[in-house]
Amino acid sequence: MASEISALWQSTEPMMVYDALRIIGSLKGKIAEYRRRAAQSVTYFESKKPAFEALACMQKANDVREELVKLQAALHHANATAHIVWEDRKITVDEAIRRREEFKSEIAFLGSLVILSQREEIHEEFAIDDDGKRKRVPKVRVCVLPEADHAIRKDGVQSAHDRINMLIERSNRATPVQIGWAKPPMRMVSWLEPPREPKQWSL
Repeated sequence: MASEISALWQSTEPMMVYDALRIIGSLKGKIAEYRRRAAQSVTYFESKKPAFEALACMQKANDVREELVKLQAALHHANATAHIVWEDRKITVDEAIRRREEFKSEIAFLGSLVILSQREEIHEEFAIDDDGKRKRVPKVRVCVLPEADHAIRKDGVQSAHDRINMLIERSNRATPVQIGWAKPPMRMVSWLEPPREPKQWSL
């Protein structure tokens, strides 16, 4: 099977993170499509042969998955070695991505809070006193993050998200991705293994 990445990336220019992200999206789409075809073809009536062969589609999905995993690993390596400056500190793009996700989570959390326009609001409820009569009972409802303060905090987190996202996007367009960057695995030597004799090199 021809390389899906080669088919998608027909350029002599270095592949950047920006490009790799879009190729990853395409590969995931191909895997989903091959699996959809396999699911529709795995069982059929003998008199009505399906358009696609299930096992062949499953194999194609696995082949694309292998390319996807290698590209994702290369992308992770690129992000772990590229750096940006965030709040006067040098951090990896990988860390920046994690921070962006946490900003997104906090924005969603703040948006889910039930807040009041003021710090305190007085509500009245009816209750029955000892004489069996109805009476109004004032209750104070307190909000530790009223609307104005809530807006300031949410805007601050949104601003931080937007700033770090801009830095990540800028890095994505300037950081190359090298598939096959990983070195061969190191040989692990047991302490029980006797030391090897030094190899003699001849000139």
